[in-house]
Amino acid sequence: MHPKRSLSQNGDEEDKNHDDYLSNVISHSKMLKEEEHTRRLEMAEEEHAIKLAIYNEKLKCAILEREILELKKSA
Repeated sequence: MHPKRSLSQNGDEEDKNHDDYLSNVISHSKMLKEEEHTRRLEMAEEEHAIKLAIYNEKLKCAILEREILELKKSA
């Protein structure tokens, strides 16, 4: 009986190790997905900030061009 008991204990230990391995893989995968999501959000925020800065510069240029045209008309 003892050899069978030790075999089942080894089997239980192997199952536990395999379960631990799977848990680690799953949690690591979730962590990577969260990191990727965070990275994409940061990139989207940076892209938005750049687009906003470009828009503001174009708006400034349009305002200056309008003022220049008005000055030319009045001169």
